[in-house]
Amino acid sequence: MRVFKLRNIILLLLSLVIVLSGCGKNPGQPPVGGGSNTPPPTTSTPPEQKASQIVLYFSDADAMYLTPELREIKPASGATLPQAIIAELIKGPTESGHFATLPKTTKVLSLEERQGIAYVNLSKQFEEDYPGGTTGEFLALGSIIRSLTELPTINRVQFLIEGKKVEVLAKGHVDLSNPAERVITFGSLEQNRSKIEALQQGADQGQNRWLLDPINVAKTEGPLHGLYVNGEYKLISKTEMGAGSGTGEALIRHEYKGMSFDIWLIQPVKTGSTGIWVINSIMPYATKDEAIASFLKKSFIQPNFGGKIFSSYEVLGEKDMDGRKFIYIWALCEEYYQEGGALKLGSGVSIPISLILYSQDEKHNGVIDYRVPGDGSNYGPDIKRIFPTDVQRKISTRQGNVKDLQEKNLTTAQQHFK
Repeated sequence: MRVFKLRNIILLLLSLVIVLSGCGKNPGQPPVGGGSNTPPPTTSTPPEQKASQIVLYFSDADAMYLTPELREIKPASGATLPQAIIAELIKGPTESGHFATLPKTTKVLSLEERQGIAYVNLSKQFEEDYPGGTTGEFLALGSIIRSLTELPTINRVQFLIEGKKVEVLAKGHVDLSNPAERVITFGSLEQNRSKIEALQQGADQGQNRWLLDPINVAKTEGPLHGLYVNGEYKLISKTEMGAGSGTGEALIRHEYKGMSFDIWLIQPVKTGSTGIWVINSIMPYATKDEAIASFLKKSFIQPNFGGKIFSSYEVLGEKDMDGRKFIYIWALCEEYYQEGGALKLGSGVSIPISLILYSQDEKHNGVIDYRVPGDGSNYGPDIKRIFPTDVQRKISTRQGNVKDLQEKNLTTAQQHFK
């Protein structure tokens, strides 16, 4: 069976924006079960049960998008909020126009959360009964990923079947051997002119008045393209005659989990208070350094001692290839925390990384993919496979020689904890 990386499949599904990351091994992830295929133990205790508002993602009528549904629930006794979210997904949607993505026979054998990764251990029934096919697979897995990563503490999802990692599902195509993450569609969005004109006619007749407010459009349509329901949406600018489009333009900034995104909207039919708004493009709002720092902070280690993650890195090389920008770095990510008035070092990881960057301009950059070498005997061959020859030489020099990066992290930590 051929295994397809998700970022290749997504080119064939222009409307489907459920993206799973099939990238390299996460060095910040603890070995699953000490090298076995069972999820790592968790020391967390389920909190006292109380009502919580959650965001669930279900299929739309055309099986093209995952659309959010807000629901207030109270987890069953002993259940964590992530466990309750999956249970609600299995129950299915309650809103009209939403359709279930998981078979009713789905059973969650366990769900552990550690270091920002949710380990979702599904029964064999899920693998046997989900619809299959590219679309069915993306909807089923994507609904779990989107719903769980709406939580502030979860960034990725590692799927297990009967307690074991699988490369692909029996009827599947997506690489599941590594944690999957929520990926946002960056760049210009395709517009359907006839649909837009029909929506404008409806608004003229008093229908769907929310389309006349750019903030409401960003909040409603943004999550279809990977943005979060949670977090803040705020108006940055608005004009009735934009220099770029010649029509109404608005900029909405979306912020969540320490990340920022710019949502550009236009009024494609008519301007002013009676013109509808549509999303024209979505871009990460960050400098190159901010984008890399944000990626390092959330992607490799989580604060196991209740501290804060500090990251430093050196750029080993850059390369433009096939319209994409590759940046090769050596990164050191470390946790610092205070105990008894003293600053102490917690978790840490030091590793070379190949980053693929979305880069529109100086203010709009974001990491969209990455590769890291594997452990043990895989390390050497992976270095040769992932990095250019000139970068390989710099990696050899950097190995075991990160004192300057340690000093940067320590200085930043000392300033933070003053």
